[in-house]
Parts: sequence; C-alpha cells; structure tokens
Amino acid sequence: MTGNPPLVYDRKYHGQPTGARERIALTQVGDVQLELVQPPEGPSIFKDWLDEHGESIHHVNFLVDDVDDSSAKLAGLGFESIQSGRFGPTEYKGAYNYIDIPPLHTIWEPVHIGEEIGAEPRMFPE
Repeated sequence: MTGNPPLVYDRKYHGQPTGARERIALTQVGDVQLELVQPPEGPSIFKDWLDEHGESIHHVNFLVDDVDDSSAKLAGLGFESIQSGRFGPTEYKGAYNYIDIPPLHTIWEPVHIGEEIGAEPRMFPE
C-alpha cells in the first residue's frame, strides 16, 4: 500500500506536519508481521534511517488500545515521538507513533489498527 491521504493523514515528523510518503508491504509469518518500507519522497524517519544505517531492521511495533495514551506514558519517561500519523476512517481511530528509545538502540511503534484499515490488500503473486 502507499501511505498517502486519505488512507494516512495527520502525519508529523519531529512534531511538524509532513507530506512524506511511503510504500509499504506487509506479510504475516506465524504470529509475527514483517513490514518493508520504501520512502520515495519527503523527510521521514525511514529516509533518515536509510541514510544513517542502510537497509536493516528499523522498529518494533506493539499493538495498543490507545496510541495517544501509550505515547504520553513514554514521553513522561523522556522518550519523545519522532514520527506519527493516523490512518483509515477517522471513526476507527487507527494511529501510530514512532518513539526513539536510545537506551535500547531501537524505535518502538505503538499502533492501534482500529476496526478497519481502509485499504484493499493486493496479493503477490496474483
């Protein structure tokens, strides 16, 4: 899928609105979901990561009931948001927030899928 409006909206990069876009591929392997992200345009943490580290594992995602609450708790511990956004129909409250956790040398992504993502999956091969 592509991370473009209206599917993905209210995007922020280091707290500022951004028009960045990503191409995203997801696959499920047992209980683990793998996500490949290509940042074709605009400033984003994905472009930053590629420039600094090259292709590698970028983040670990956790499903949560409330992204804003989880992010506020992490911010209260000194871990700030580096990129965030919302997705899908607004009434379903799909959201994500990437939080840099320097002591663990990783990025955490609390995410709430919502009841409906709002994108039709494409299967490869057809």
